[in-house]
Amino acid sequence: MSLPYNSYHTGAEVDAAVDRANALWIISGNQVAGTIELGNGVDSGTVTGLALSFNPLQIFLQVECPLGLFNIFGVVIAGTLLADGFQFALSGETDTATYKLHYLIIGEAIGGSSGSSSES
Repeated sequence: MSLPYNSYHTGAEVDAAVDRANALWIISGNQVAGTIELGNGVDSGTVTGLALSFNPLQIFLQVECPLGLFNIFGVVIAGTLLADGFQFALSGETDTATYKLHYLIIGEAIGGSSGSSSES
């Protein structure tokens, strides 16, 4: 199931297709950010349709929680960060349709170099 950005859906799992015109901000040639509005009863999902022009290396997630409700955090499912999107899991189930998932994806620099590396 694929869901449009800015729509609310219920269920234990939600697949959120990103509307690039409304939800994807290009910060630089190898960094993008976006926001997905989560529905009520969501504990995991898939973001698709990113069509990134670079290899994603890292992603940072933040869950925006309504005041006075559950504090929930999100994590990326290992091995799912691809140029088209990613899968995520939440630490709990959303209890209203006002939670948002914000993400920042950092990728391989133009030209194939990701900068300094600490690998040995």
